[in-house]
Amino acid sequence: MPAVTAPLVTKAIFANARSYADSVRTDNARSRPSLGELVLYLLGFAFRFFRLGSAQKQSAPMQGFSTFIAQITSNCLRTETLQGIRTMARLFIAIDFPQDVKEHIANACYGVSSARWVPMEQIHLTLRFIGETDNTTYNAVVDALDSVHGESFSLQLSGAGHFPPRGKPRVLWLGIKPQPLLISLQRNIEEALERAGVERERRKFSPHVTVARLRERTRGADIIPFLSVNGLFSAGPISVTEFHLYSSILKPEGAIHRIEQTFSLAPEG
Repeated sequence: MPAVTAPLVTKAIFANARSYADSVRTDNARSRPSLGELVLYLLGFAFRFFRLGSAQKQSAPMQGFSTFIAQITSNCLRTETLQGIRTMARLFIAIDFPQDVKEHIANACYGVSSARWVPMEQIHLTLRFIGETDNTTYNAVVDALDSVHGESFSLQLSGAGHFPPRGKPRVLWLGIKPQPLLISLQRNIEEALERAGVERERRKFSPHVTVARLRERTRGADIIPFLSVNGLFSAGPISVTEFHLYSSILKPEGAIHRIEQTFSLAPEG
């Protein structure tokens, strides 16, 4: 029976911590582990390359000790010391639509076999994609968005198109009729994010509602039925009285979006 030494304890902890960190990430509302879990994950990963033998070759005492350490590690990671620590979040800012508008949009989503259609519940108008943020940046973004002033307005969806406008299509979208208050709101958000330390978006804001992402094999001719049917698409007017900060978790079956914060706009007039 091998002696229970410090290296043995360390090896057992990190070898088992990785699987727990994976389960936490799966169940957590965020797409990244916390700092403590990340450290354990990386160390556990390193031990995969430096361990002396495979799990199948471990002695019975070693296997039992590994299980014991895994339980201790799990209990430690579940303690309140890690509660409230915000893990890395993939963020974006958007306007949500009423259910009837989403249904109307979803009814237009057909006719392209190579399209990955956006689920009806996730249809939205993106104002700004931020990307991965840590806890400090997240708090700075929320504080900055609290300072954004804007007036409520109405939107009208109109027409359909694709990105890029020339060349191989990648995205299908429904258009937004020009609305100065929407442009003003997006500009205010951009300026607020810059004050919060978020790098300024260099691309010009082009309001649209993404309805599908296209697979690599898609040709220009494949999207003609969608464009023909929805060239005169219309929905609205849609009253916009607030915007949201979302988090997005990428999973094999698709992204999961969750509203993190809501920011109200002043009444019209």
